[in-house]
Amino acid sequence: MRKFVFALICCNFLSAGELPPTWTLTDSLGNPAVRVVFERFGAIKYHTCDVVATVTNIAGGPITLYWIDGKVRFVGLSERDDRSIDLYPAKRDLSPGETTSVKGEIVMQLAPGISPFSGYATVESITLKLGGFKSPQDLEREKKERAEEQQRQKKLEAERDAARAQLQRGCAIVYRNTIDKAQRDLTVREAKQIDYCVLQGWYGPE
Repeated sequence: MRKFVFALICCNFLSAGELPPTWTLTDSLGNPAVRVVFERFGAIKYHTCDVVATVTNIAGGPITLYWIDGKVRFVGLSERDDRSIDLYPAKRDLSPGETTSVKGEIVMQLAPGISPFSGYATVESITLKLGGFKSPQDLEREKKERAEEQQRQKKLEAERDAARAQLQRGCAIVYRNTIDKAQRDLTVREAKQIDYCVLQGWYGPE
């Protein structure tokens, strides 16, 4: 875990020289996924601190990024105080090398007697990890699974159409064999076949 210290002054923003370093986040297999560069840590104001960063896709293929999990450790508010933050991207689907902004907000819990408008807090450390994320391999697997599912559905549909056509042909045969018969001359089987075909709307010539 990287550690650094910088001041978070009320009603101001940190200058570029005080911003944390670039972060490289990996996927579940340890492959580089995104590069995160913090642009701004907003001042503590109304018990919140807004965070803005940019994220670049370095995975070598298209990705989908839903959010990034973060944890910020502050010193100087109430001893050491860990605060969670979720960073949400402006754009989820990123092509290789594409950059988007991410934003989040830290809700502060100040110690009794400390005003959010006076003094300062120090950020001791930040940890980041991918939250909702789909790697190029995930997207390729999903694409393959969708294609396979489409093929499976097409096959099932073709089988249903073939079975339907066979039943329709059977009803056409029933029609030819029974159309000129009096009802009293029909066998029980023929009567049931006629009932089924009429119910399906298939009792008639092809």
